[in-house]
Amino acid sequence: MLAEIFAQARSSRESQRAYLQGIRGAEWLFDETVAHYLTKEFWKRIVELDAANSMIEPPTQGSERQGAINKKWEIMQWMTEQDPIVDAMFGRFLQMDQSFIGWLQSRRRLRAHSKKAEPNLAGSEGA
Repeated sequence: MLAEIFAQARSSRESQRAYLQGIRGAEWLFDETVAHYLTKEFWKRIVELDAANSMIEPPTQGSERQGAINKKWEIMQWMTEQDPIVDAMFGRFLQMDQSFIGWLQSRRRLRAHSKKAEPNLAGSEGA
């Protein structure tokens, strides 16, 4: 849906439904802050963009149309400013902490050691 919004400054009902289905349960995967951002802040802008587009498309005249155009511009600007915010918000869930990295390294060492200790069964068949 984001690609659709950035390419066309609009989103289809289909992509909106897919977004809502995709964020269902976000509080279980991430935390309440991310869930609030996805369900309240970002969704609010999607709905506002949809409303602004519907005000622009019919031959609306005068200040209502200009107000909708201004609102659409404001929303698109807000969305383009979200990259660093989204990176910071989701980045903490996508990083490996030091304890996990240490566990992973010790597991690799253990595997390497156990492979060295395995007897060569292929060589002992011919004996």
